[in-house]
Amino acid sequence: MVFLNYVKDLYIIYQMTNLLCRINDVLCMDVRGEIFTFIPSSVRKQLNKQLYLENTSHIPQKNSFIRHIIRRDWDFIFQYHLEKNYTSWLKIRNWIYKNMVFYNYIEYLRHLCNEYQSGRCKNSMNIFEKKIKPKAKKKYKKVRIRNTRWNN
Repeated sequence: MVFLNYVKDLYIIYQMTNLLCRINDVLCMDVRGEIFTFIPSSVRKQLNKQLYLENTSHIPQKNSFIRHIIRRDWDFIFQYHLEKNYTSWLKIRNWIYKNMVFYNYIEYLRHLCNEYQSGRCKNSMNIFEKKIKPKAKKKYKKVRIRNTRWNN
């Protein structure tokens, strides 16, 4: 049921963005401004980068949302959330994913970038880390694997 609501919301957003693109060509600025006030912020933020930054309120930082961003390789949105949450993500220790234990959440995100082959997100993460800490030498290359099988 949740998936159907998600697909329905995506379809509505798609239709509204198409309508806005058509309106921009035909109507004058005053009428466009009035129409624009009735558009929900969830649709407005998907039109361009400036509107995304203006209309993004507190989005719950769920793991599925971040995985979705990396899977789609949306580097602008990933970079925005990386800059906003980098220090809190560094504090999350021993993140467990598919029987692997990562040292922190940032290493988990780096693993997801490799797994989903999202090069733009990986590049934006590397550039941001070089900007934050240019002389950091410590990279966590080992990932512990948890074995839950019994051996008799």
